[in-house]
Amino acid sequence: MRVLGVDPGYHRIGLAIVECAGNRVALIRSRLVETSREEDFHLRLHDLFASVQEAILEYNPDALAVEELFFAKNVKTAIGVAHARGVILLAAAQAGLPLFEYKPSVVKLAITSNGNADKAQIEFMVERLLGIDLKGRKDDEIDAIAVALCHSFKHGGKKG
Repeated sequence: MRVLGVDPGYHRIGLAIVECAGNRVALIRSRLVETSREEDFHLRLHDLFASVQEAILEYNPDALAVEELFFAKNVKTAIGVAHARGVILLAAAQAGLPLFEYKPSVVKLAITSNGNADKAQIEFMVERLLGIDLKGRKDDEIDAIAVALCHSFKHGGKKG
């Protein structure tokens, strides 16, 4: 099973492709997609949509897993992230991909066995689970990997 994990945002999103076969998981690719603060908002959303579409076409995932919106104190930020999630969900729908949404606490629990884990704990466990070094990667990219792993663990190599 191949999963596209997405950590949504509107300034940047994390994308990760994880492959799961039985008890084995491997990171195929991860990347950070950043939009320019100088660009009009609707064009930034288009860039995010195109990046998700491109990942779907290139890696042909069996499912898309995305982190649910975490309601922050800043309403403007929450609304911007909600718009970004909308274009991510649209890309999944247009590709006919099954969509799975996970609360941040569920992802943390699946990766670290602690639903309140901090960023350092998540990074440490993702490195251990995949046997790779994540130095130099931004939190959004690591979170996308964690979301993809969470889905893989919950669905144990089964498609969808």
